[in-house]
Parts: sequence; C-alpha cells; structure tokens
Amino acid sequence: MELLRTAGAPRSALVLIRDIVDTCRICRTWQRPPPKSMTSVRMARDFNHLVQWDIMFHRRAMISHLLDEAIRWTVGSVLADRSAESIIEAIMTEWVRPYGGMLVLIADGESGLASEEVAQYLDRLSIELKTKAPGEHAQMVERHHELFRRLLLRMEASLDELGIKVP
Repeated sequence: MELLRTAGAPRSALVLIRDIVDTCRICRTWQRPPPKSMTSVRMARDFNHLVQWDIMFHRRAMISHLLDEAIRWTVGSVLADRSAESIIEAIMTEWVRPYGGMLVLIADGESGLASEEVAQYLDRLSIELKTKAPGEHAQMVERHHELFRRLLLRMEASLDELGIKVP
C-alpha cells in the first residue's frame, strides 16, 4: 500500500486495498503472520548479562548464532558440526574473547551443549547455562534467525548480480 501511495495512486483506490486483500484467497495465503506476542518476566540488566544461543541453518551451513537480550547485539559464525568442541570454539571466538563471558547463556536443548566438556568450560568462566525445556525455544534468537537469514539472502543476491563468487 505504501508503494502505491508513493506512486501517487488516488486515495479512492487506496481505501479499497484492505478489503481486496482480506477477501483474496491468494493474498491471504502469502500474507505474513502477525508477530507472536510474548510476555516475559526476565529482563537483561545490561550488555552481556543474558545471551541467547542457537544453531541457525542456512542452505547447507550451520551457523552458531549468539544474541544479547539487552541491546539485541548478534554475532554468527559457521559451525563445522554440532560437537561440543565446535560449539565451545564458536562461543569462545565470537563472544567470550571480544566481550568477556556472559553471566547467563540461554539455549534450547542442543545435544552438544549437554556434554561434560561444555559444562566444565562454562563453569571455568562462571557462566550459568539455562536450557529450555523440550519443545521450547530461545524466542529472541529464533526471531533474529529470520532477520539474519534475510540479510544473508540479500548479500547472496547482490554478490550474484555483481558476478562475485563466494563459497
């Protein structure tokens, strides 16, 4: 609708758009779902207090995705596999070295995090691990997966248009 308004469509046409979209089966099929309304009682006090972690899948790549709850700062790196060693390396390289250890790391029930090696690593850094119950997800980082994925797709399309090949 904003595109039509900017293009100078008459106001009489603009007021009809909502009714047309609401009654068009194809338009409703491709309409974005509304954002999930989530109530939370947990609040991050400041940067590096609560950090969410999850694995994002993009094409054939697994990406370690970390997100700070307070300022929504996000970092990602390619994971070789789901092993404890790969997960520790990603968290250490992308978050702990540049920003220091977070107070609480929140993640879903990823099997690589459930190892003794990860528990010892986090304990040495005084990082508390909070895992979500089965079927639950770290909601904020999950939402940022979509934003991250869109960014990757746009970069790929732009590079492709410029004829730049990136593995």
